[in-house]
This record gives sequence, C-alpha cells and structure tokens, in this order.
Amino acid sequence: MERELPVIEICGTRFLVDVVKEELRQKDNPRNTIAFYEMMQNDRGFVLCYDRASKTAFRGQEGEYRRRSSELELVQLPPSYQLDQEAFLTVVSRGLRAGLEQLMGTHHLPEAVIAMRRQMETMMINGKSFTIDIWTERLIDDTTGKTIHFSDMIPWREQLLFWYDPAAAAIFRGSIAERNARNDLIRVEVPVTCALLPGYAMNYALSQDNHLKQNR
Repeated sequence: MERELPVIEICGTRFLVDVVKEELRQKDNPRNTIAFYEMMQNDRGFVLCYDRASKTAFRGQEGEYRRRSSELELVQLPPSYQLDQEAFLTVVSRGLRAGLEQLMGTHHLPEAVIAMRRQMETMMINGKSFTIDIWTERLIDDTTGKTIHFSDMIPWREQLLFWYDPAAAAIFRGSIAERNARNDLIRVEVPVTCALLPGYAMNYALSQDNHLKQNR
C-alpha cells in the first residue's frame, strides 16, 4: 500500500506534497504541478508566486506580473523537512547511503577519497569550460578563475540547479519575475550528487534532524 502524501492548501486549492519528486500536485487535478525549483527560497522555506487563475506558479514576465498583480499572490511555504518530515529524512538517508557506497566502492574510504580528488570533472556553460570542484564546493571558470559556489544553487533531483547570466558571466540572482523576463539566461544543472559533497548532505541532514527533534 502506497504511503498517503500530505496535503497543503494554497488559496483554497489542495495540493499533494511530493518531496521525492520535488513538486506539488493539485489533489483533484494531478496533471497540474508546481515544481520546487519554480519557487524562491528564503530562511523560512519556499516563496511561491501563485497564479490563482491557473492554480500554478506564475510563469510570465515582469510586464504581465504588473498587469495581473491582483490575480497573483506571494505565498510563504514551509521548507521540505516540514512539508513532509518522513519523506525528507528518507530521501536524505538514501542519498547518504548511495554516496557512501559510491565513495567506498571496492577500496577503503581514504583511497576512494584520494581517487575522487584526482578526478574533478569539467562542464561547458555558454561555450566556457568550468571545473566542478566538489572539495571546495564550487564551479571554477577555467579561463578567468571566477567561481560560482554550490551554496548559491538550488538542490534539484540530487543535482544542483542555477541560472547563468551570460552578460555578467555569473550566476543570476534576481527574482522569478526578473528571471522570466530574461530570454538570455541559461538553466544549468550541475552533474554532482549532493550526497557526495563533503559535509553537504551530512551536515544538512543532521541539522534538520535536530530541528525536528527539538520541535516535536
């Protein structure tokens, strides 16, 4: 029997919270979804620009945002570990286990770590080469040496997601409305497993687990 997903109500519409798939699904219309990456993040969780007409995240540009401001609403939602504590801890524990298994492989842990340090990968963004340095948790522009820190990106399906601004040659830090108004931004998925980042998953999981225990 499948576990029943928790439900959250947004402006009178009920949504299922699927932390594993990182999305909200309208309870009476499952094809209507809101992905976690369509929301902004702050220190209290997610901020959703909700379109009451379409019952989904607002996906228009800044001009449309101003014209339709009376139909849109900014909604503050809790973080993943509060939306569904059980699923969140399950996802984190699976990621940690898979990461440790990948690190260990057929070697002892120190040997595996040394091997991984020697095998930093590169990726291309807008024709430029970047080194993926999981040990300092950043992307390094191989030409200029400029860096983009993983902490400025969004965890997404066990990878890291951000929008690259080619004009500034840097990560885009504007609002969702500003992002939607730009057609030159590049969506980038960094091919790293969050569980393999030194300290990333372990520290995050421990901090959230402690938070849950203190607030039970």
